[in-house]
Order: sequence, then C-alpha cells, then structure tokens
Amino acid sequence: MKSQIKYKSQRIEIFIFLLLILPAVVLAQTIYYVDADATGNNDGTSWENAYIYLQDALNDPDLASGDTIWVAEGTYYPDETTADDSDDRIDTFLLLFNVFLYGGFDGTENKRNQRNIASNETILSGDITQNDPGNLDDNTWHVVTGAYTTIDGFTITAGNASGSDPYNKGAGIYNNGAQPTIKNCTIKNNSATDGGGMYNDNADPLIVNCIFLSNSASNNGGGMYNTNGANPDLYNCTFSNNTALTNGDGMYNGSPPNLKNCIIWGTSTDQIYNSSCNPSVIYSNINVASSVYNDGGNSNDYRNIKEDPLFRNANSNLLLQDDSPCFGAGSPADTTEVNPLADDFPTTDKDGRPRPLPESATHIDMGAYEQFDSDGSLPVQLFLFSASCENGAVILSWRTESEVDHQGFILERKEENRAYQTIASYETHDDLKGEDNTSASTDYEYMDENVLPGTTYYYRLSDVSVQGHITHYPPISITVNEPPREIKLDDAYPNPFNPCTYIGYHLPEKTRVRLTVVDMLGRKVKNLYNDVQNAGNYHVYWNGQDNAGNRCPSGVYIIQLQTADITRTKKVMLLK
Repeated sequence: MKSQIKYKSQRIEIFIFLLLILPAVVLAQTIYYVDADATGNNDGTSWENAYIYLQDALNDPDLASGDTIWVAEGTYYPDETTADDSDDRIDTFLLLFNVFLYGGFDGTENKRNQRNIASNETILSGDITQNDPGNLDDNTWHVVTGAYTTIDGFTITAGNASGSDPYNKGAGIYNNGAQPTIKNCTIKNNSATDGGGMYNDNADPLIVNCIFLSNSASNNGGGMYNTNGANPDLYNCTFSNNTALTNGDGMYNGSPPNLKNCIIWGTSTDQIYNSSCNPSVIYSNINVASSVYNDGGNSNDYRNIKEDPLFRNANSNLLLQDDSPCFGAGSPADTTEVNPLADDFPTTDKDGRPRPLPESATHIDMGAYEQFDSDGSLPVQLFLFSASCENGAVILSWRTESEVDHQGFILERKEENRAYQTIASYETHDDLKGEDNTSASTDYEYMDENVLPGTTYYYRLSDVSVQGHITHYPPISITVNEPPREIKLDDAYPNPFNPCTYIGYHLPEKTRVRLTVVDMLGRKVKNLYNDVQNAGNYHVYWNGQDNAGNRCPSGVYIIQLQTADITRTKKVMLLK
C-alpha cells in the first residue's frame, strides 16, 4: 500500500496549496457554455450565446483557474475552432489547470445537477476528418491531454496514436505528469501502440465511474498503460472488450494502480499484466490466469472474484444482467467501516443514480453502474405522463406504479428556444410530494393556468430521491387550444432499450385507447393502457415486463395503438 500512501500525501499537499492560493478565484467562478447548435453571438456567456466549438471555450483569453465549462450534447473535434478546421493530427483537447469541464447537458440547465449524462451524450472525437468508420489513419494522436483539473460526463473516442513517441501512446487520454480527476466518462474505440484508451506517465489521475470499452494496443495495455511512477486510483470502473497484441488487454502496469470495485473483463485471462509491481486491488472482478486476483496474497481479505460479470452486451451495453455476481459485491456501503480508500467512496454511479440501491443495501455494486432493482425497474416507476387542454389551461397528469425513497416531483416549463423554468415542485406544492415508499399506483395532477392560446409549451417532469438524486423524464409538448390534428404514435425512445422505453402518442379528440405490446408472432405480452382519454399528448412507459410481471426475453416487439377507427404500430427492441 506504499504507493497509495504516497499518492494520498501528494493529493493532500496539492489540496492545501490550492486552499492557500485559490479561494478568491473559486468565489469568482465563471461558467462558459458550449453547444454545437447554439444560434446566438457565440461568446460563451449563456446557452443561447454558447460557443459552438469546445476549442473556442478552451482558448478564451478570459478563462481563469476555478472557471467551469459546460458542454451540451453533440460531437466536438479537437481541430475545430471558429477560425480554423485544420485536420491536424497533433490537435488535442488540452485540459487547463483547475478549469473544470462537464458534459451531459441538453442546453437548458441552470444547475449542474440537472444534467443527464445518459440521455445527452457529449462526444469528444478524434475523427478530425469525419470519415470514420474504416479510416483511422488521419485521426488525431490524442483526443484529450490531461492536466490538474476535472473532466466529467464525456464519451472520448476515435483517437489513433500511431505516430512516434509520444504520439504512439494514450490515444483516448494522454496524461504525462498530470493529475486529472476523470469521472463518469466512456473511453472507447481508441487505438495506440501502448495504452489505447489511456496512458499514464508519472501521472496520478483519479478515475471514477468510467468505462473503458473496445480500445486496442498493438503492443501493451489495450485499455490503460501505467508507467514511470504512475499511481492512478480507479473506483467503480468497468473494462470490457479491450485488446493488446502483447500484454495486458485491459491494463498494463509498469507501476502500480489502486483498483476498487472495478470490473476488468474480456475473453482472455490477460486482462491485467504487472511488470515488477504489485497493484492494490480490492472488491473487484478480474479475468486473470489465476483462480482469483491476489493482492499480496491476501485475496480472502480483499474479496476479489473471477466470474463472468454477465454484461447485457459486452460490446455495447455494460449494464449487468439480473443474475450477475457483481450485484452487491463491491465495498461496504457504510464508509465508516475500516476499509482502504473509503474516503473516495462514490456516492452516485455513472448515470447519477445513488449508491447503494436500494438505500438499505449493505454493499454497493461492482462496476460503473449501480443497478436497477432485480426486476429492471427504476426507484420511481413512472407509467404515464400526459398534457391536455381544458378551459384555456394545461392539465398535466402522471401516474407512478411504485416509488422507492421518493421525496417528490419537480415540474418545469419552457417555450421554444427558451430555458426551462421551474413552475412547481414538491417543496412548494404538497400535491407533488412523493409517497416515500409504496408498491401501489399513485396519480398526480397539476393545472398550469398561466398560458397563452396558440403558444407551444414544453413540460419536463423530474423526480427527486430522498438522497437528492434527480431523474429527468423526456419532455412532453402541447399547443394551447390546438389539439393534435391526427392520431399519431411516435417512435419509442430509447430504442433499442433496457430497462425502460417511452412511448408517445397524440389524440385529436376524446376516444377510447388501447395500447398493447405484442411479440413478433402476434401474441399479447403487455396491456399498457385501456381507457378513455381526452384530446392531448401522452407518454406511456414500458419496463420490459409482461402482464405477469416477468422480465421479457430480448428481441423485437410491436407497440399497438388502437382506437375504434384506427390502428398504429411501431417496433421496439429490448436488449439484455
């Protein structure tokens, strides 16, 4: 554990240094905005006036230590600025000292905890000529180059470090003497001679809730390469389908990392290769040649396992199947227990769900995700969300099928090209308070009377857990006093899906609606709705279960919307 102690002391020294020199800067923190779809004056001062290129924000002359950059969903390339599109392979997103970079926004948020990383994928891509797949030869050497700062909520992909030193290392992230904090990121489909996903040279990054997927090395360390005194800390990270032609498909260690609650898996037993070093590995699942990964001969004390984690799809979807051995196999949820690295216990997972789930669990899960309940449901199982007009007001209705550790709801509204504003919440309206814990259905309703005829409004519903975690649901829109012109069934979102998908439909008049799920043989699987509904717009949620409450097998299903006069259908794909 010497490397761990050394690293912790270095981090404490740096923290004290920052406390002494940076308090005034932190108080004066400025947020810069980046959105590829922004249409304003592009000076980074707001979402409306956001920079459209991330490099423009990083190059802003007024950017100072303590500032933050928020980046909306979209794809950003390191060679693109307002002034230039160089296609130069040396271009990289060079992180700046103490300038914090956050992705996962939809371009309307006014608080960081409102972002949704899972729904708003924010991609940093090395495909600078934008001609992938099939042609990596002209991709950038390093997509991201590290510094002492935080990068959180990005997909980092398509780097190709195929040049000469140092441009043959760390195609996804290259850390040389740097100590970045890297959280809630997916590093995938990068290739290098060494360290396809990440290369750490005399660098001590803190890496939390990250995924390393399908990275490759023509020599060593497909997912990660550590050398020259590098002592990275990895907590709740998942490695899958990484490859190296020589050693260490998942990770090559010339100097020792500290791993906790990690899954490092692949078809070979060469997932970790150690060259004259002994990493600290606890509460982790690693495919190695021995029966279980031994940490200094104390495997019984450190509770590592070697079992197929049962990903839903090892190449794309690293959520765990219901019978995964990684459920509840991580470190104790009670961080006061004497336990190495407990001070950096991650309280949420990659998608922002609280750890542990449920709150009463004694241990968290291994890997980047804290799973849903075994039936695939969310802590709050929202079933129906609708918007309709009545006497010049908008009636918003929703129903939950169950609630776990639930404080209540927040309801937001916006008009076209405007930011969302909260119009009601559980803190101000008792009708929006949750049921805490219940397995029964609960109906909610809110009337928005402050609306104008002919205006289109977008409403977003969010639930808040007792731990303060916020889950956003897809918005619903309605034009006041202008009902839909025809019966319409929208494409399900997401599709393919696991565990839940959202099904939208529109009714021009009051009618009986039957919404069902059938399999490809026409057999009824799930009755979603069967009742009379007013004219309006509706969202119904399917959790992938049949009428008996059993989890449906993966495959293609058909959503049927039926009224007295018409039938509409859409296909959805359920993944395991």
